[in-house]
Amino acid sequence: PVAIAAFVGCTMVSYWCGWAVLRTTIVTLLIGLVLFALFRPRPYVDRPERSLQPRNAIWIVIWILGIAVLTYVGGIKGGAGYLPAPWGQVLAAVWALVIYPIAVRTGLDGESTDEVLASIKVESDEAQA
Repeated sequence: PVAIAAFVGCTMVSYWCGWAVLRTTIVTLLIGLVLFALFRPRPYVDRPERSLQPRNAIWIVIWILGIAVLTYVGGIKGGAGYLPAPWGQVLAAVWALVIYPIAVRTGLDGESTDEVLASIKVESDEAQA
């Protein structure tokens, strides 16, 4: 329940930032996703299911597109105003509740996440040596 509330809260904050701020943030997030795709940790040869894959992050793209549309049509800080308050906030919360289970389902499990983080630390240590 805490994770769901936190995700809805983050979605609401993104919505309340308004289109003027969010459009710049979206570009930055998309650049980050491209960098992730280019420089993600090497796949495990013996266990490819434990590797970070683009499918693990596809929910982020879907979430960004949805919140971008809601923010653009909303009436907060630079939005077009087609979606008056409180309907924009309600739809943003619903959007978060729709995306959350997709994010959980497509993400890595806890053990795989720990292994990926450990491999990143090893690669970082090797690069610094």
